[in-house]
Amino acid sequence: MSALFGKKFKLVISNQKRGETRTWLYPNEDGSEGIKATFTITKTSGLEPNSLDLVIYDLDKDSRDFVSDRGDHVQVYAGLGSGPAKLIYTGNVIFGQSKREGASWYTSLESGDGYRAYGLSTISKTLAPGSSTKDAFVSILDTLGLSKGIIKGLPDTLLKQGIT
Repeated sequence: MSALFGKKFKLVISNQKRGETRTWLYPNEDGSEGIKATFTITKTSGLEPNSLDLVIYDLDKDSRDFVSDRGDHVQVYAGLGSGPAKLIYTGNVIFGQSKREGASWYTSLESGDGYRAYGLSTISKTLAPGSSTKDAFVSILDTLGLSKGIIKGLPDTLLKQGIT
């Protein structure tokens, strides 16, 4: 196997414009080398999205065009040894660009987890009188495409006049 020290890497990108998802592996399932990439994932403690800086080397033109659309969904899996690679990052493309240096192409992607909801969403919603603050909160989450999870500490106050 050509994998360096048993390292595994999988990149999955869903391109919304094309309605297509592609997967790149290192090493490939047939044992050949596969994708060459470097990445840095930054975990933040604030409200801003966690980030991924990814550089992919020597993609063909169609793949370079495919991976660079703002808002597309990105997943990075990584691992060592005989087990499968584990999901370590999921987010949305903020910026993508390809550059040629000599005979090589470098495709750089910047991604933020929750970026589509955080940076690209607009909410316009009206709730009727008698709706609760929880209804408003759930409506916002639905509009942003975020999962509800467990909602704790949110007062269930009724909105007497509704809200826009």
